[in-house]
Amino acid sequence: MKRIFPILTAAVMAVCTLSVLPQTAASAITNDEILEQQLTMPVISIDTLGNSVNTKESYTDAKITIWDENGTIDTEDASISIRLRGNSTLNLDKKSYRFKFPKKSNPLHLGDGSAKSWNLVANYYDTSLLRSMTAYHLGDMLDNMPYTPNSRSVEVYVNGSYQGVYLLCEAVNVAKSRIAITEDTTKIEDDGYLVEMNNPIALADSIEKLLKDADLRKNMGENGWKRFKSDFTLEAFEKRMEFCLKKALK
Repeated sequence: MKRIFPILTAAVMAVCTLSVLPQTAASAITNDEILEQQLTMPVISIDTLGNSVNTKESYTDAKITIWDENGTIDTEDASISIRLRGNSTLNLDKKSYRFKFPKKSNPLHLGDGSAKSWNLVANYYDTSLLRSMTAYHLGDMLDNMPYTPNSRSVEVYVNGSYQGVYLLCEAVNVAKSRIAITEDTTKIEDDGYLVEMNNPIALADSIEKLLKDADLRKNMGENGWKRFKSDFTLEAFEKRMEFCLKKALK
């Protein structure tokens, strides 16, 4: 069920938000102390077990504890793997992260189902901490977009040091609760392959499949053109935006 996001409220909050990002605490604190300092949103505490998280190329073992907005344990001391996330933002003081559970999980009951991979987006350049969330909610309101990542604001601690407010959101990947496409060439669902950015091996594999299958190329091209004409013309964008604004202002 599509959710109506109060755009006007978000705009007012953005104007009123202080343009100062939370600073990292000078000294580490315990989970009990973290809970005592909780405000009005969920809290995520990550323990890297003495390991450094300084690259997006490989994962590091860690533990994660999550409390909901009421201070109730949602996930306690669970094993995860974690790495940095982003490209141009990798050198910023406030890092974004991607983490994954060994088995499918649904922290804070976020989204449409369980999955292994999740993102913690720092929103370093967005002092309102609302732009990404607003964009995701707007996308979720559009009927012709099969999937938009679900998200929620959380406070994050890494090794007991406060990192600030982050956006916990679903990582984009192929799954029934996310992008529900089949990437087997005999069962491809019309529109194409999902390939992770900076993954040349996966891209090469997908191109090879297309090069070897003329019928698949023709089918995918024809369906892509139909999808463009129905969903991605200027007129289609204008109609969706008009619908979105009317729905939000009701």
